[in-house]
Amino acid sequence: MKSPLKNKNLFVCVMLFAVSAFCSGGPIAFSKVKVEPVFVNPPSAQYRNAPSFATKVATANRWLMIKVEYTPPVEKQALPVLVGRNKDDRNLKVNTYIDDVELKVNVLLSTGLTDGRNMLYANYNGTAKFWTIRLDGNKHLALMYLPAVLIDRYCGKQRVAGAGKAALKDFHIEAEFFHNGSMIGRGYYNVDGSEQQARKKFRMMLNSVPKKMVLNNAVLSHRNSPWALLNPDSLDLEKPASQDR
Repeated sequence: MKSPLKNKNLFVCVMLFAVSAFCSGGPIAFSKVKVEPVFVNPPSAQYRNAPSFATKVATANRWLMIKVEYTPPVEKQALPVLVGRNKDDRNLKVNTYIDDVELKVNVLLSTGLTDGRNMLYANYNGTAKFWTIRLDGNKHLALMYLPAVLIDRYCGKQRVAGAGKAALKDFHIEAEFFHNGSMIGRGYYNVDGSEQQARKKFRMMLNSVPKKMVLNNAVLSHRNSPWALLNPDSLDLEKPASQDR
């Protein structure tokens, strides 16, 4: 059965719209949010005096790298201000940065199977939390990753050697940015229609996923992936696990 999200002529849907949040006393929003997945092989490294591994986890699929591009607004430079009355509440307020932004990513994978009527999807989700993001009006990039073995586990199509081979068109992705509980930017991959239509369609499919096919925290942030040490200055700085609350 065909997915109601599938459009044979459209596999990328970029949602651009403004949602109010507050930074430096005014409303802001991330614009030009674009979500693009690509299949990639994990980076390899060589170690001296390290034991060799005689076994390898064979996978039919490659890792899925989820590229999320976004553009913060431009804030004019102002002098830093010390805010907070009490010692423990004081902080340096700088209007050209926004702190504690959270990126939430939901991935739906078509299993290729139905329950007799509707397509069955597996849901993978994950988050990345950032120390601070500069409000410079330039394009920024966040990277999230879905491990190959988890794609193998729930891809029921064209099964070879116990695993199915997924295509990019089998994925439907939602990426949302939050600040202080408010959504400040959203984008989709492979979901057509207006912003309201895309969100409605995606939520409908997300709500249809069986509980045992929901994999929480399966989508890894860049910091928690095999790519963590590559190009650190090309991405906004993530918080470590001990600081992400």
